[in-house]
Parts: sequence; C-alpha cells; structure tokens
Amino acid sequence: SHLKTAFVADRDMWLFTAIPPEYSDVVWTEGYSIENDLYAGSNLEDFLDRDEASEHKQVLRGLIEWFAFEVEEFRRGNEAQTDIHPNEIVPQGTVSISQQFVVRRSYRQPNHATITEIESAYKLKLRGKTLFELLVRYLSAPNRNVKHSIKGLYEIAFKTPKPHVYMDRLIGKIEKELVNNGKS
Repeated sequence: SHLKTAFVADRDMWLFTAIPPEYSDVVWTEGYSIENDLYAGSNLEDFLDRDEASEHKQVLRGLIEWFAFEVEEFRRGNEAQTDIHPNEIVPQGTVSISQQFVVRRSYRQPNHATITEIESAYKLKLRGKTLFELLVRYLSAPNRNVKHSIKGLYEIAFKTPKPHVYMDRLIGKIEKELVNNGKS
C-alpha cells in the first residue's frame, strides 16, 4: 500500500466504443494496444522494398476488412475473434481473404464506414500484433538478405524515431500517475 502504482492497459475493443467510467484511473494506450502505440510511432513500413510494399498494402486492405467485421461483431454484442494470425485470413502467396476463412468464421462484408474508420488510422486501430505479424511476413521472407523478427522490430520501433509520440505520451501519463500516486 505504500508503493506508488500506475495501472496501464490496452484499449482493445473499447477503442471502438468507450472505456467504462469506473476505469478512469487507468492509463490507457492511445491505440488498440501497446503494440499499436509502438507501430504507429515508428517508420517500420519503410523497411519494405517497393514490391514488398505494394503487396503488403493489398494484404493490409484484406486484414482491415476482416478487422472491421470483428469490430462490427463486437458492437453487436457478439464475440470478436481478433487473435487470428494474418496468414489464416490472407494466406501467404495471396492478397485477399481466404474463402476457407470466410466460411469458417461466417465472415460477411462489413460496412464501408467501419472499414474507413479503421483504414484512416490503421496503425492505431488494426490489432497491433497483427500489424507486426504481417510486417514480419515480408521482412523475414526466405528471399531477403536481411531478416527481421517481431522482437527485433519491437526494439527498433521503441528506439526510433525520437521523439516517439505515442510511447512518450504513455510514459508521460505513467509518470504523472506515479507522481500523483494515483490521485489524478
């Protein structure tokens, strides 16, 4: 009880609704998760070469559509399944959502407005782990000379660029909470 504490949490799907008032003393990520705050403040997509970037953009579009579907499921009060690996949704070697996935998940095309909502700020709104998994799909491809791991990309994203807007924001809020000893 004598230790200063700060509670930090990912917004997750509350990013698309609202955080309940009883959790107002929690320090929340700006994006869906801490991974989003890392990704959004970085230039990791600059590591893709022209061909990789073109295909990445196409696959990303499919993942945004899938995630928009999951957001709509959540908003309807249904269970959203957000922890699906991108390769299950858009298999390697393809650029669109797998028909097998469509059937298995009972996927249906989400509203254009929901897609646009996510697409306009996908670095903050599309699940961060998904963004990193997709990026590693290209940055660790067998034909690449230089390969990157997810943990390596976390480190790069955290340490560059300076200032890191989202991580600096989060660290600042944690420090403020600790100084106030939870009395904000």
